[in-house]
Amino acid sequence: MRDGEIAWMGDLDDAPAAEQVLDLMGASVLPGLTDAHIHIFTMALSRLQVDFTASRPQSVTAVLDILRQENARNPDWLQGCDLNEARLAEGRMPNRRELDEAVGDRPVLLRRYCGHVAVFNTSAMRLLGLGEHQADPQYGHFERFDDGSLNGLAYERAAEAIFRVAPVPPAHLIRQGIRDAVADCTKLGLTSLVEAAVGFSIGYDRENEIWESLRDDDGLPVRFGFMAQLDAREAAARGLVPSFDRRWSRETLKFFADGIVGGRTSALSEPFCDRGGTGTFMLSESEIEQSILDAHAAGWRVAVHATGDRAVELVAGAYERAHADFPVDRRHRIEHCFCPSPGVFPRLRKIGAMVVTQPSFLWRMGDSIRAGLGKRTDHAYPVRSVTDADALLALSSDAPTGLVSPWDGVRSAMDRLSSGGQVLGPREAVTAREAIDGYIAGGALAMRHETFRGRLQPGCAADLTVLDRDPFDLAPKEVSKTRSVLTMMEGRIVHQDL
Repeated sequence: MRDGEIAWMGDLDDAPAAEQVLDLMGASVLPGLTDAHIHIFTMALSRLQVDFTASRPQSVTAVLDILRQENARNPDWLQGCDLNEARLAEGRMPNRRELDEAVGDRPVLLRRYCGHVAVFNTSAMRLLGLGEHQADPQYGHFERFDDGSLNGLAYERAAEAIFRVAPVPPAHLIRQGIRDAVADCTKLGLTSLVEAAVGFSIGYDRENEIWESLRDDDGLPVRFGFMAQLDAREAAARGLVPSFDRRWSRETLKFFADGIVGGRTSALSEPFCDRGGTGTFMLSESEIEQSILDAHAAGWRVAVHATGDRAVELVAGAYERAHADFPVDRRHRIEHCFCPSPGVFPRLRKIGAMVVTQPSFLWRMGDSIRAGLGKRTDHAYPVRSVTDADALLALSSDAPTGLVSPWDGVRSAMDRLSSGGQVLGPREAVTAREAIDGYIAGGALAMRHETFRGRLQPGCAADLTVLDRDPFDLAPKEVSKTRSVLTMMEGRIVHQDL
């Protein structure tokens, strides 16, 4: 390696002189992996809140007990993350009356692990300016008690509005949380990350200010790409223009077409099996399409969260129209593509649009997926069919919703196993090599980096990971245990555990 690039490869006997030699004792070396869809900002916030990941409560009572303990030593708001009602015996979230009884007047605000649902008590409700019979916003809703008053749960746009005005920890603590989260990523062999929606956690302006303060921070030893959760008009009002950079790229706008399968808000053509209903769009269909067209015309890449088949079809059609109007290769993206519409992948291949999916969702929420989608689960979260169509594909985590380790994602892409032991859509499984390629070559494609990284060859960036095992010939469960013992960014060691 020289000047941040791979300068030579070959037999040891033919090697040129080098200032430093590292003998890796036969360990496996791969190009650095990419997480093409991750929420580092949310992960940083979770380190400063009550995190239910480690405690893994099994009931509403256990959740309330944890909050009582935190209440005794926390003088401010009680905020928590990664709460998952599927893990609770009651199969539901605590309501605001239960929260009131547990912590009294202390304001409580919890975030479902997907980030699309807020849970709050009466004190928080009042401080947030919500009335007892607050009207539902467009493209969002509140759950209610029998008398019509709010029961403490808010979904989609209702939850988003709450998170954007809720108090946040001091900026210096969030910055340190970001550095810590990035350091954890390098331990997994990740050298490039795409922050999948600047604005998703606490609003664009508050988040962007913190990110900008970190731009030249040596504690972020990875390549970053950013999606701004803004439309073209909002971006223009802030003076933003698309900006491609190998280390800090801001060329993408992020939209939400529909909701999520877990909240039963994905826009489907057929009803959910357990609760009925066909989900919802986050804007009118015409507004979603026009937002995509405007962004494309303004020179932006577009990434759209689309989980249900109606949403996927709408987004694919908008991309086709945008490409016909301005035939420029922007490599637009569909995030998740949970339930693909029929025949969509050859269409995406034709216009150079990508599918960016998260296999570890199958492990984390697979049983809920099966309950909601039934037989449609056989084709949910596709990988094999995208590959067979020769469409552009990247695998990612969507952490903290999904598991942050790419090796958990590789495992799930291989065995498609839920945490409850169900195999979900085995025909969509791929090999270890194909899955790993989705994090290396696919990740480079997702960031438009394929010309200079993602391969081990002279002239490519020396973004490398040295692994503690050979991941290509292991059972899926063993692959998931893979860790990096040495990670390099442009030839500089950023993690070492040799």
